[in-house]
Amino acid sequence: MCKNIYPYPVNFQKSYYISSKHDKKLRSLALCPVNDKIFATSAMDGIVNLWEVISSGEEVNLNSSNNCLTPDQCRWPEDIAWHPEGDRIFSVYNANSLDSQISIMYLSRVGEHPEEVRPFDTNICHIFPPFIFKSLSFF
Repeated sequence: MCKNIYPYPVNFQKSYYISSKHDKKLRSLALCPVNDKIFATSAMDGIVNLWEVISSGEEVNLNSSNNCLTPDQCRWPEDIAWHPEGDRIFSVYNANSLDSQISIMYLSRVGEHPEEVRPFDTNICHIFPPFIFKSLSFF
């Protein structure tokens, strides 16, 4: 229950605007669960960007960009989420109700072979059709 019924000022920190570095509409932004200076963005251009906030809090660095479009270039990550350990980013693809996929981007592999870091290539990320997960207890 609210004890103070009178208005009072609320102080906010400064706001800063940065370019998303995406060519199309931004779809998601996800904060890293283990490092509050790191976040990821995804957009309809199929790119997943990994960002780091500079210690002053006034600037951000784009650490890496990964093209996560499907091979036929018709689907982009609908949403992204971090693994609780902060070492992987999950991307959800859903072009229609019959063709959903999840890709896992291992951050330790980002930048090692940029031409190969695509969620639908073998030995980089694993793709799991949704029916595999139906028997697991967390769904």
